[in-house]
Amino acid sequence: MGRLSRSSGPAAAPLLAFSLSLLSTVLARAEPLVIAWAELESGDLADGYRNAATLVPRQLMSEMGFVGVRYPGDDEVSSVELKRSAEAMESARKAVADARAKRDLAALSVRDPGKRAADIVAADAAVEKARAHLDELISAEALAGTEPPEPNGAPVSYELRRWAEHDSGSLFPVAPDPAAACAEKKVDVLVHGRLDSKGDYLVVELSVFVASLGRDIWTGTEYAYADGLQDLVGALVRPAAEAALGRPYSRVAFRIDPPQADLYVDGKRVLDSDVLYFEPGEHEAQARAGGWARSGAFFVVVPGEDAFVSLSLEEETVPGFTLRSLPSGASVYLDGSLAGVSPFEMPGFAYPRVARITMPGYDDAQLVVRPELLMEDTEIALLPSDGLSFDDRFDDRKGAFYRSLGLFVVSLPVTVLSGGLFQTFYATLVEAQKKQAEGDTSIETAIERLNSEYYTTQTVFWVSAAASAGFAANAIIQLVRYIGASQ
Repeated sequence: MGRLSRSSGPAAAPLLAFSLSLLSTVLARAEPLVIAWAELESGDLADGYRNAATLVPRQLMSEMGFVGVRYPGDDEVSSVELKRSAEAMESARKAVADARAKRDLAALSVRDPGKRAADIVAADAAVEKARAHLDELISAEALAGTEPPEPNGAPVSYELRRWAEHDSGSLFPVAPDPAAACAEKKVDVLVHGRLDSKGDYLVVELSVFVASLGRDIWTGTEYAYADGLQDLVGALVRPAAEAALGRPYSRVAFRIDPPQADLYVDGKRVLDSDVLYFEPGEHEAQARAGGWARSGAFFVVVPGEDAFVSLSLEEETVPGFTLRSLPSGASVYLDGSLAGVSPFEMPGFAYPRVARITMPGYDDAQLVVRPELLMEDTEIALLPSDGLSFDDRFDDRKGAFYRSLGLFVVSLPVTVLSGGLFQTFYATLVEAQKKQAEGDTSIETAIERLNSEYYTTQTVFWVSAAASAGFAANAIIQLVRYIGASQ
């Protein structure tokens, strides 16, 4: 790698600083940090209170579920990047050593000179590649040391993931020495503390430890009765979350009526009903749903304070129609509730409704009313009932279909077998008649028998084929009735 000349330094330095800063941000995002919640150290606490040592961190972990990113300070960024740089350098040096060891092993092979030469060439290429990567890291480290990157305006952020063993229900073990515990478990941010008692009160001293800095960045103390742990956790959530996030935040909760409406914030669709903000400012929320008038509201974000936004949509007016039945006087149910009798003035709806028309002595009829169809006046002819319920009628039609299908399937082997015998006897009879025509009189008896079998199997074939065709047609008819009953 060539060196920058002195004359090119002033022009290249800003570009170099920006590139290094951007590279640092990309690396930070590519490698998430791990956060864990430890069981509280309870010491000589009475057994009756000891369960709070696990209950409090579990509730904290649940309440801090929105913590998924960390904005570190400059000293933390430097520590993390130095650690990652050292790990990358060590990995590159190991790769060079491994490549050289493989090259030496290939050179010691004497069984096949041709293969040995090919292996050495490949091993030399691997050594050069590993060495080139190490040289790039060494050069980049030296360059970064002489030209420190300048801030590019965008704060560095790290993805923050929960410790994997939390998914199985485990807490991080009690950590008297957080630095050693984090190094052993590969955890970057640890929420830990101590549980004690004073009189009738439980005392929780909670801290947030950052491994890259090697120290607690926040510590807080709260008091509560044994039956008031929820309030204690509520008091600890915000300061602990701000310490883990690295900056103050604002949680904005949205309540939308109806719930199926889509939420848009500043023109972009938002899938969560709880949004996290770190910068102050004004935003616009809007709820949209088909058949409903849009509803919007402005809200102001103040980091350190949460907000609640409620959006209620009103149904758009949709033209109604008259629903008649033949005969009239049938009961009309909407979504299972009796609404009136036909002729019934169906009001307009903003969403689909199910109308059911019933009358003694007639089968029920059903209609889906969709607002987008703008339905005209509708008349439904009711069919006389056969006395069967839907389930009985459905089971009867289903049984008839499967019986007809079974008869068709059973008839097929007879048709196929008789058809095969019919063809076999015919071919054999033709050959025998050829030999008789050539003067062979010894097969006359055989010809008479073959002729009899030929006509017998032909008759059986045509009868069975006709039966199979009839069974197939009947199965199709029963299938149509079966489908009609299901509808």
